[in-house]
Amino acid sequence: MLINRLGKPGVDVYVRHDGDSACAVTNIEFLVNEGAFVTSTADDSLHLWNFRQKSPQVVQSLKFQRERITCLHLPVASKWLYVGTEKGNVHVVHIESFALSGYVINWNKAIEM
Repeated sequence: MLINRLGKPGVDVYVRHDGDSACAVTNIEFLVNEGAFVTSTADDSLHLWNFRQKSPQVVQSLKFQRERITCLHLPVASKWLYVGTEKGNVHVVHIESFALSGYVINWNKAIEM
């Protein structure tokens, strides 16, 4: 993955996943007014990027073990990232600690409602 960030004159930044996480990016979710974004990759990992410094870098990563990540949603001004999976479940990640909350919306429970 290669992201090109353009800004005011003189701002031209490229970022990319290196090492073990150098696989295809499937989703990007920007944290509004935070100078950060989250990417999900084909190996079912989440990566929190900080681009407030001169050289953007991954500050935290989180690996999903049993489910494939299909979508991300971060409501504006929320600290909770919703991670949808191919099984239909939605996991909740706390952005500040970048850890799974333990709260899961199971597809079969949501259908029952």
